[in-house]
Amino acid sequence: MRTLSMLFCGLILFNLLILTGCSSKYPKDMPRIYSVSATVQYDDGKPLTNASITFLNNDTTFARWICVGTTDANGSAQLRTQGSFDGIPAGDYRVIISAILSEGIPYPGEPTSPESEKLYNEWKKNKEKRFSLIDNIYEDREKTPLTANVEKKSNRFVFKVGKELKTSIPTDNP
Repeated sequence: MRTLSMLFCGLILFNLLILTGCSSKYPKDMPRIYSVSATVQYDDGKPLTNASITFLNNDTTFARWICVGTTDANGSAQLRTQGSFDGIPAGDYRVIISAILSEGIPYPGEPTSPESEKLYNEWKKNKEKRFSLIDNIYEDREKTPLTANVEKKSNRFVFKVGKELKTSIPTDNP
């Protein structure tokens, strides 16, 4: 009896492994993706941190597959498709990079309570200011000089984005 129970449990476990192994976590119409890492640096070699990188595929049939990454303290990022899947489809891309620095307190909204009134008064003393840390040409999908050819293998790119800037960006704050 014990052998029969162990055999039964083994069959259940085997079927569970087969079923979970056969299910795909990728959307079935998503093209095959390949590992892509990118490093973003200023011309002097200093890493650009907390920058958003977007790869825009030149083939419009792939336009629905969003390929993005965010740089770490070393200026490095791993690109992901749809924000969830490591890697991106092979192809030719335009690359846009955005690097925004926020200083101060974000607009808290109109006060509705004594606590929010306190926050609102703090905000009035130290309103949020936003700055772009790179030339805005790198943020423009039509003007960016950055390109990448992602091959059917593991890919690594280094992008230079000129000199370090701190250009004020208007905010929507009242």
